Amino acid sequence: MEAYAGGAAPWGVNKNGVAHPTAYAPTVWKGDREGQLVGTRQYDAGVDLSEGFHKYAVKWEPNKQTYYFDGKEVLVVNVSMGDPMYLMLDLWYGSASGTPDDSTPQGKQNSFEVNYVRAWKFK
Repeated sequence: MEAYAGGAAPWGVNKNGVAHPTAYAPTVWKGDREGQLVGTRQYDAGVDLSEGFHKYAVKWEPNKQTYYFDGKEVLVVNVSMGDPMYLMLDLWYGSASGTPDDSTPQGKQNSFEVNYVRAWKFK
């Protein structure tokens, strides 16, 4: 899942020249780097994602993945992925928000804070 830095509709708001994201998207790829896109959806949270913590979740089942934002289901992808997977938390500026340039936030302006991560296996 990724938050869109935006700075203007539809991905965010601009407050005093600083971009504040309001949208994020779960995106599911199957296979390697050149893999097949099997599901994505941009979700407008309706709030400034930089103003507080939120719960992003995925329920991984044998033949589908269900994505949630603050307890609300936002995407179901019917896909079977039997290979071992892992969680990755990072900050990657670019992609949908464009190539980083002189206007790209630096330091604390281009950071995020993770309150906690939980992972478990269903019985």
